[in-house]
Amino acid sequence: MDSAIDTRKAKRQCWECLKRRLVCDYTMPHCKKCLKRGLKECPGYDAQKPLQWVEPGKITSRERTKPSKHSNLVLPVLQSRPPPMRESSSDTSGSRRTTRSDETDWFEQQELLLMYQKAFADLQSLDQVDQIMMLENRDKIEEVLRKGSKDEASKMLKMEKDPLKGLRRVLRYIRLEKLPTYNLQSDTSEVVQAIQYFNTRVIPENTGPEFALVHNPQIMFFPMSALHLLTPAMHSSFVCIALQHYILRLPPGASKQALVANGPKIWQYRGEAIRELSRRVSDQRTMYSLATITSIVVFLTNELQAQTLPDWRTHIDSLMRIIKIRGGLMKLYRSTFYMHPTVVLFHLVVVASNSTSPADDQVVLAPTLKDELDNAEELYHELFPYCLCPPPVFFFIIRVTHLRREASQAQVLGDDIIDLMLLARGLLSQIEGFLVNDWAQPGDDYVDWLTIGLTYKHAVAVYCIMSLQSSGLLPITPDTIAQLEHHGALLGEHIRTAFAKQRLRRFVSWPLVVAGTEAGYRGEARRKWVEDCCVELARFLGTNCPLNIKAVLRRYWASGTPGWDSCFHKPFAFMF
Repeated sequence: MDSAIDTRKAKRQCWECLKRRLVCDYTMPHCKKCLKRGLKECPGYDAQKPLQWVEPGKITSRERTKPSKHSNLVLPVLQSRPPPMRESSSDTSGSRRTTRSDETDWFEQQELLLMYQKAFADLQSLDQVDQIMMLENRDKIEEVLRKGSKDEASKMLKMEKDPLKGLRRVLRYIRLEKLPTYNLQSDTSEVVQAIQYFNTRVIPENTGPEFALVHNPQIMFFPMSALHLLTPAMHSSFVCIALQHYILRLPPGASKQALVANGPKIWQYRGEAIRELSRRVSDQRTMYSLATITSIVVFLTNELQAQTLPDWRTHIDSLMRIIKIRGGLMKLYRSTFYMHPTVVLFHLVVVASNSTSPADDQVVLAPTLKDELDNAEELYHELFPYCLCPPPVFFFIIRVTHLRREASQAQVLGDDIIDLMLLARGLLSQIEGFLVNDWAQPGDDYVDWLTIGLTYKHAVAVYCIMSLQSSGLLPITPDTIAQLEHHGALLGEHIRTAFAKQRLRRFVSWPLVVAGTEAGYRGEARRKWVEDCCVELARFLGTNCPLNIKAVLRRYWASGTPGWDSCFHKPFAFMF
């Protein structure tokens, strides 16, 4: 081995880090991150991208540091461009395909994508989209069309003009999505029971004035017959979410018994969801469809509420590839009204998870900070009811996260970070200068608006100080230590106030994560209070997410090394 050490740095990211949206370490001649991930060799920094493609239907994934008994339950990596030029094979088995057939397959995928987009646009062009969700199953639709019964079609769509044409559009959508015929008539169907549970237990707890400070138009009663227009993966995910909510809402003793009885069922439906998603993303006709995107987001939501911390980044990576093929997240949002809830929820999950991930291992939603802030501003009127975070404060989260990423890149390249340090000081000043009193909505609920606004303001101030200190952009001085103690103390006070009110308690998950991280500098009493809040919040929300927060924080506290990067040394995701 050559004893000389190559100290040169590459001027571009290696192709593997670029593909995985990671920050490369720019080491010459090969990136060390690739070697750590178990790759045989780094693809390098050449201007020409190396040719390396995956056959449709094959699955690839990063190696785990530890084997998992569920390691086979991951989504396949998608092929997003035409296959490379290859020579024809003399293999008579037909397992290899010629260059021409590979290219033809890819162009057929694009034609199918355009066909799907047109079908869905036609579906949306109907005057009463809500009525479409009340349709019978596929067999009934086909029967009406075979008979050519205009009256029955009119009754099904609740429209007088061209009802048969409208019904054909719906059937075309179902066929393109390859949705099966469901038999959901029985009351014993666990999918039906899950939706009934949502409608009778979960929805009322999120919509009444005593439970919700602001109305969320995306939370509504779910029509049972709409199940015929959803994928099997969504059915399975709904069963998992409903069972977990039911188990956690029970008293502690009964909850353990219910978990023993229903735990295997949750894993069964989770496995069915993953197998169905794997089939959809391996099928050229469905891999880019809106139903596939929605199915992955619903499954991701279920994963983030699961009993153990999942490999959530695998699902996000697959989803980002699909979204890129469809033109990007905002194009999906602007072109398809039906997809607004899916896009908004996905955006919220990514913003929150980036804050609790290493600066060099984040999901990049936009090429520049300005683009990301513009997108967030466009989405925020629909995003706000999910978190109640004041818009400027939410944008502060994005700016702090982006500054962390810039600092990480500068340190790898050996660039000067003086300008970034000045930006960090200015950003902290802006956060501290935000006047929640001016933002809080006047009226009878003014105190509640003030409480949730102050909770987020001080949470973001703590996030800014701790994370940017870990990044080397803010110094650890008596002044910054005093600022951190000040915001940490106020954060704890406002979380206690918010916890006392049901309509605010459900929105403090992320502030609680921040408070727990700041508790690394505090004593056992503060940590015990954070743990108790996590347990209470898990039972109140009916989700394991707060318990996952508790597990991460306990490992962090046990390490004895306070600091943002000490806590979030690898990517974590917690629902807002």
